[in-house]
Amino acid sequence: MTAPRRIQMTRQRPWRNKHPDAVIVARPSKWGNPFRVGSHYETHRDADMTRTPERAVRDYRVWLTAHHPTVDAALVLEHLPELAGRDLACWCPLDSPCHADVLLDLANAAPVHDYDPVHGGCRRCGALPFDGVPCEPPEPMTTTPQEGVR
Repeated sequence: MTAPRRIQMTRQRPWRNKHPDAVIVARPSKWGNPFRVGSHYETHRDADMTRTPERAVRDYRVWLTAHHPTVDAALVLEHLPELAGRDLACWCPLDSPCHADVLLDLANAAPVHDYDPVHGGCRRCGALPFDGVPCEPPEPMTTTPQEGVR
């Protein structure tokens, strides 16, 4: 099986015939990048800048991976498992940065620990911060009767 990749949608070629299972992540979809290339934004140094493709993708990654994501970003993250292992399709040229690359990275990354701020351990696997172990929830325990125990 090949690794998931980004597919460029086009009106000229029948891209869908070659990639029938690809998920469309273009702007109208729930995974679309709200940071438009060419739009204006403000920085602390410059009053007004035009957003480049690199900046739009960087802003999208920061938006999704912020410590406290917005409601919209949380919705994208909630649906991220739907993209795992799937090719992603967008209109961006393949030689240009694209938010689909961010989605590919996040959807296919190893599970991230979900640390409980009160108890300190991961809610899924119990690991403590800085243990250096991947987040792998334990197998469900099965109970079997033990002989001689009453």
